[in-house]
Amino acid sequence: MAYMSFSIDDLPEESSGYSILPEGWYSAYLTGVEQKPSQSSSGTVLHLQLTVTGPTNRGDVVMDFLNILNPNPTAERIGQGRLRSYLAAMGLRGVNDDQELLGHNVDILVDIEEREGGKGPRNIIKQVKPFGQGGASDIPQSAPKVPAAPPAPAVPSATIPPPVAPPWPPAAPSQAPGGTKPPWQK
Repeated sequence: MAYMSFSIDDLPEESSGYSILPEGWYSAYLTGVEQKPSQSSSGTVLHLQLTVTGPTNRGDVVMDFLNILNPNPTAERIGQGRLRSYLAAMGLRGVNDDQELLGHNVDILVDIEEREGGKGPRNIIKQVKPFGQGGASDIPQSAPKVPAAPPAPAVPSATIPPPVAPPWPPAAPSQAPGGTKPPWQK
């Protein structure tokens, strides 16, 4: 049994970890992808998790759900069209595994949708564009250039003291007893 010692006064209150992003363009990268059966189990929904990198709300997560296989041809066409937008924004012509989508940067247009049944608002992704082309491009695509440090000033040789010989005599080369070489040297 592991020992634990916690006090309710020292622990933070539980948080859902979910916040609504304001409407607008954000840079994000794909951090999760999973295929799941649709609610009716008659199709397949691709769940995409995107983590925001800027210009604000860094680290927040936005989900997108794509009906890639659905008995309703309109729902399927919309889902596959959005998948096409993601592939184009990522510079991919196609994928053989949904995991190939992970790690790609894109710009997303986020909107807020009111849900029925008192579930509260949620973010939806309205549009996907290549990274840096969606209006969230004030985030640098690479690290900012840092000027090189100036060279160290030259030290005049007169200030460097000459080497000093050690106060002990130099050691004679060691020899093994009864021979001219140590036993490990043959």
